[in-house]
Amino acid sequence: MGPSTDAQQGGSAPVESSRGSRMDRWLARASLMLSVTKSIADAVEFAPLKGACEAVVTLLDSIQAVKSNEYAWSELLRTVQEHTTTFRRQLAQLGINDILEEYEDSIKGPISDYFDILKELIASICIDSGLEESEFDKGLTFKRLAQQIATTKLEAGVIAGYEKRLKDAESRIMGSLIVYVTISVNASADADVLSQLKCKEYTRPRECQVGTRTEILEQCTSWVCSPNAPNILWIKAAPGAGKSAIASSLVRLLGIHKQRLGSSFFFRRQESTVTTTRALWRNVAHDLARHPTIRKHLAAKIKKGHIDLTTPNIGEFFHQLIEEPLLRVGSISSDQSPVIVVDALDECGGLEGANSEERRDLIETLALWSQLSHCKLIVTSREEDDIARNFALNPPYTIDLLVGDETAIQSTRDIQAYLSEELGKIAGRYSTPSAEWPGEATIRTLAIKANGLFIWASTVVEYIRRGNPKKLLEEIVRGEGTAGMKALYTTVLHAAFPDARSDLLREVRTILAAIIVSYEPFHLPMLAELLGMDEWTVEHVCNALRPVLEIEGTLRFRHQSFVDHLLDPDTTYLAPCLTTSNCHQILADRSLCIMKEKLQFNICGIPSSHILNEDVLESTIDACIPSHLVYASSYWVDHLEHTPASEETLSLVRYILKVQFLAWLEVASLCHFVYDVPPLIFANNGDDLIPLATDMQQFVAHFLDIIAESASHIYISALPLSPPSSAVRRLYESQYPKTLLVTAGGYQRWSPLRNTVSGHNSGVSTVAFSPDGHYVVSGSHDGTVRRWDVKTGIQIETPLEGHTSFVSSVAFSPGGDRVVSGSDDKTIRVWDMKMGTQIGIPFEGHADRVKSVAFSPDGRQIISGSGDRTIRLWDADTGGQIGLPLQGHTDAVNSVAFFPDGHRIISGSNDKTLRIWNVETGMQIGEPIVGHTDYVHSVAISPDGRRIASGSDDKTIQIWDANTGMQIGIPLEGYAGAVLSVGFSPDGHRIVSGSFSQMVQVWDVETGRQIGQPLEGHSGCITSVAFSPDGRQIVSGSDDATLKLWPY
Repeated sequence: MGPSTDAQQGGSAPVESSRGSRMDRWLARASLMLSVTKSIADAVEFAPLKGACEAVVTLLDSIQAVKSNEYAWSELLRTVQEHTTTFRRQLAQLGINDILEEYEDSIKGPISDYFDILKELIASICIDSGLEESEFDKGLTFKRLAQQIATTKLEAGVIAGYEKRLKDAESRIMGSLIVYVTISVNASADADVLSQLKCKEYTRPRECQVGTRTEILEQCTSWVCSPNAPNILWIKAAPGAGKSAIASSLVRLLGIHKQRLGSSFFFRRQESTVTTTRALWRNVAHDLARHPTIRKHLAAKIKKGHIDLTTPNIGEFFHQLIEEPLLRVGSISSDQSPVIVVDALDECGGLEGANSEERRDLIETLALWSQLSHCKLIVTSREEDDIARNFALNPPYTIDLLVGDETAIQSTRDIQAYLSEELGKIAGRYSTPSAEWPGEATIRTLAIKANGLFIWASTVVEYIRRGNPKKLLEEIVRGEGTAGMKALYTTVLHAAFPDARSDLLREVRTILAAIIVSYEPFHLPMLAELLGMDEWTVEHVCNALRPVLEIEGTLRFRHQSFVDHLLDPDTTYLAPCLTTSNCHQILADRSLCIMKEKLQFNICGIPSSHILNEDVLESTIDACIPSHLVYASSYWVDHLEHTPASEETLSLVRYILKVQFLAWLEVASLCHFVYDVPPLIFANNGDDLIPLATDMQQFVAHFLDIIAESASHIYISALPLSPPSSAVRRLYESQYPKTLLVTAGGYQRWSPLRNTVSGHNSGVSTVAFSPDGHYVVSGSHDGTVRRWDVKTGIQIETPLEGHTSFVSSVAFSPGGDRVVSGSDDKTIRVWDMKMGTQIGIPFEGHADRVKSVAFSPDGRQIISGSGDRTIRLWDADTGGQIGLPLQGHTDAVNSVAFFPDGHRIISGSNDKTLRIWNVETGMQIGEPIVGHTDYVHSVAISPDGRRIASGSDDKTIQIWDANTGMQIGIPLEGYAGAVLSVGFSPDGHRIVSGSFSQMVQVWDVETGRQIGQPLEGHSGCITSVAFSPDGRQIVSGSDDATLKLWPY
């Protein structure tokens, strides 16, 4: 027996060893694979998968550690069962849904399979032990489990089967994880790219009190759900009617309860430099990018540089960030389309309001939004003229919050409810308030006084909260002078500073003035430093103004109607009354004083010129350049622009420019606003500063990039490399004798050329500025029309193609949304500038090449001059010819233009004459204008319509009286070749011309003399020139296939 038994034992040992080894390998492989999975999950910060992997790794380690321990086996099985539940729950969270929704099967499937393998291992252990999994729920004892496991023998075939399934699952899960990692990394990269769209975070205004404004909110939600309603809802009302509270409530209602909120934005007059039109649409684009299609589109476009976030063309900006991405999504069901909420349109543009460029940009984009069908937009505002005019053209769904005699019953009830709750809270702060205080009768009286204005009610609450509630409430109820906002604000001001000394009132006036026109919100300490006041004084004043001023965080008026009150000429409390001009004066003078005191060479103590700005610690910059100095340095020019500069102010400006200009640039460099330095233009008795300021602008423009990168290089590079004649160099080089000594190189003079624009494949024949001055359009012998960004010189999108021959003439419509082009292919085409596409079909009718085109001042008509000797008038919208051709010239018509009144046309021809035509009758007015001795290539009308300029092959420019046709003065001469193009400056005082001599020249209209030196740089004849709408730039196009932009 013994030998037989020994033989049997000896023969079974390899089987057991094999089984154990196979099990060990199985566990090791599982552990390794999960460790890799965990590392990947860790790298992409995917917490659910990472947590699951960590749990399974721990589990498998436990299996290896306790294979021979019966008690541990039982604990193991219990742990495994708990883990399977957790793992399944983690898989259910395998989201970031917008990333995984397209890949759910390929990722979740393999992981679920792997989970099933682990679960089958549990079942196998239990079954091989003679147990059912269900027995775990029946109070299985450890003793019985140990007895069962003692007899458990896992067969090698079972382990091999698990190993095969594990390898297959491993292959699938690793493949899916690669897909997941790729998607996750791309999504993370997209998020980084799109983060530049996100604007400053803000706190929403207070919401409506619960139970109030229910009818209006229900009306809004009904509009949201209506598929046939206009895509804009306009909530309009007088100041103080509660528009912002409604907008804030809609954000919560649509975001939390309806899951429909796409984005929200709240304009604030006091933060007009932050809450801009561009900030609005950047924020909306960022929020809409939660949709994967929009996210991928925007991220890809931004990465490739196809979206210019700095473009000044708001239509293009809106198209790229909003319209085009939404079109990519395709149709969205009406019950799922996102809703955008935008509050306080009337506060866009700050104190300038409808006169500001920001507000005009906003109105333009609202008109563009009305043409979209993918999203809905809720806006609130006062009923101001520019907003109302826009909505008259594109009627929205409108909700009018009535006040005054038309106050809705519901509004009055809501105000009563608000007052009851808020005054009840105030009463609750006292130990012995009257149970009936304030009483229903008092609440009704207050609601009547509110007259539908929630801001009146909320101001009363804040006013009562700050003093003896019973006394102040009685004062409000009894006082006939507290009905209406003006009377209430007067009461608040008198109560805040009763019997105030004149010096305190001056301080109050100064503090209020600063807050009114600030370009950034102030904190209390910063405001005190900026105004040079004691912080206790500023805090005392601001605390007294709490009924109308929020002081937690940054200082902000509770409602813009208080600003309106302060700026009202009839408000005499703060004598003299405040105006925006003297508010700006206060901050301009204080900013200049702070800079005079604080600016200094090497303000941050940078030890070496080799250190770039990015290597200077933020904490060092913050400590050396305090916030009030940053504000003063950033905005002194902006405040000065709105100020009737006194001699005292100008003396401070002279000191800054002549002593501390370079130190100011240091701050601009280190605080990252050097690219935003505004033009240094000084009027109002500051004419003597203009040459110096102009040279300083040249200094900044020529060294902008190096100054932005390193403050030290202002001194060691920019200053010594400036032209010897530079006013900046002459002023400052003696102050810094240890900088570089330039023996050769550097600028000998400032280059007048701002930008050379290349892209055409052949000569440029025509150029034109857009009405806003932000863009230039050009036509070329290559048959294309191209659009260029003036600021960057970069081509916008792709060329406009369609003409089959030379493009000889281009012109913008008055609104800047269309361009007309004329070509040697005998056609005229109109282009949509926003979409970059041709509108309609070509205009046909000319029998020879089209030499010149122009829009009428109202944009409704187009004129063209042709080699067929005629002028034709076209309907700009339909392309239909209006009337008969204008005939009279005996040779090709080279140039045509409308008079500013739109009733007359001027033309110039190869027949050496100019002719004036009546638009209505098509008849020539008077006799041809004669004087040139060769072809007339170009004609232009002065902005006032009183003068005509013409350029000719006879190498002269002539100026004519538009009414009499008589020549004014003598011809402007000085060219060596034909004058091919002329144009007036916006003020009518200058003429720019281009010629065969490859020079751009500018002439004084009154004296006929050339102004300055010719602008040289082109290597071919100059075919077209134009002034920018602000008169500060000139664009020229040339046969050398380039455009050039010249500052002037």
